[in-house]
Amino acid sequence: MDLTSLARLKPATLMELLPGFLASYIDDPVVGPVAGRAVQQIVSTWSPQTAEELLETLQTMGDEIRLYPPHPQARRISRAWCRHVLPRTSLSGAEHLERALQQGPTFIVCNHHSYFDSTAIDSVLDQGGHPELGDRVISLAGPKVYEDLFRRFASACLATVPVPQSTQLSHTAQLSPRELARRALAAIKVAQDAAIQGRAVLIYAEGSRSRTGRLGDFIPGVARYLKLEGAQLLPAALIGTRAIMPLGNTHVRPGGVTLRIGEPLRVAEHGGPKDTLLLAHRYVADLLPPELRPS
Repeated sequence: MDLTSLARLKPATLMELLPGFLASYIDDPVVGPVAGRAVQQIVSTWSPQTAEELLETLQTMGDEIRLYPPHPQARRISRAWCRHVLPRTSLSGAEHLERALQQGPTFIVCNHHSYFDSTAIDSVLDQGGHPELGDRVISLAGPKVYEDLFRRFASACLATVPVPQSTQLSHTAQLSPRELARRALAAIKVAQDAAIQGRAVLIYAEGSRSRTGRLGDFIPGVARYLKLEGAQLLPAALIGTRAIMPLGNTHVRPGGVTLRIGEPLRVAEHGGPKDTLLLAHRYVADLLPPELRPS
C-alpha cells in the first residue's frame, strides 16, 4: 500500500492488508508479527463501513489547515501496536498537564527527534495510565507528516493540525511569504481555538527534527501561539525516539521511551509570549539528559 493506491483501495482490501502493512514497519522479526496479530484482532471486529470511514480519513488528511480528529479505530490500533514497539515507557509530570488543562489554555513545547514523537507521547500517556490526557493532546504537524502512507496513518491515530514549515529550512517546500503567512495564521487560529476548548496543543518549537540529537533553538514565531488570555506553556522532554525511528529511517525499532513534563509557565507571569518561550527552552534543556542538551 502507498498513497497512490488509496483512491483505489476497497474497504475489504484495507482490512486484509493493514495488519501486515503495519507489521512490516517494525524492524524486528519477532515483534513485527506479534504486533501484526494485535492489529488483526482489532480489524477483525470492523464492519465494512468502519474501514470505508478510515479510508476517507486517510484520503483527505492534510489537505486543509484545520483540526483533524483521530479516527477512533486508528487510535485503538496505534495504542495496541505501540505496546509492542514501546515495551518500556517512563512518564513523569502527568499531574502538571492535568492541572494546566483544568486552569486554562494549554500549550506543550517539546524537543523533536523523530516522525514517531507524537505517536510515542500518546503511547507513553496511555501506558502510563493517562489515556484521557492523550485524548486531549493535539499535535501541530509539518507537511511531510502527511506525504507518506505510514506517517499519514500514524496521524490518523492522533489529533493533528497541519502547519507550514519555515522556508528557511532547506528541506521544506518553498512558499511565497504571503502564502506562508496565510497558512501560519490559519494554523494559529485553529490551535488557539482548540486550546480555548480545553485541548493541549503540542508544538515542536525547533521547527524540524534535530539533526544532532541536541536541543536546537526555538523558532521565535512560535510565540504567536501564546498570545491568548490565560495561556500556559508546559516544557516537555522526550527521550528515546531518536533510536526508535532515527532521522532518515522509514521503519521503527522497538525500544524504550521516557516523557518528562515540567510545571506550567503562565505566560502573563513571565514577561509575555517571547520571554516565556525563551524560558521554556531552558526548562526543556534541563529535563533532557546532558548529551541531548544544547552544546
